[in-house]
Amino acid sequence: VRRESFSLNRRRFARQPVSVSALVHPAKGRSWLCGIRDFCQQGMMLTGSGTTRSLAAVGADPRRGDQLAIHFSVPSPAGTRHF
Repeated sequence: VRRESFSLNRRRFARQPVSVSALVHPAKGRSWLCGIRDFCQQGMMLTGSGTTRSLAAVGADPRRGDQLAIHFSVPSPAGTRHF
């Protein structure tokens, strides 16, 4: 069965494309170096970088609703901003 009208976009808000390196600190497992590829009001798309392609590769097992600490920096007119 072919589903041409099937959409993988489950977000209710428009995605904003970016390319920013980030570091995720899960409650369980090691920190994970990744990239933020887009974000919206509901969340971010994170992609693996280097040798760790996923959070599972660093021993994390996050579930929907779990909190993760995500650190990233972006340039601004006043200098680099850290979040």
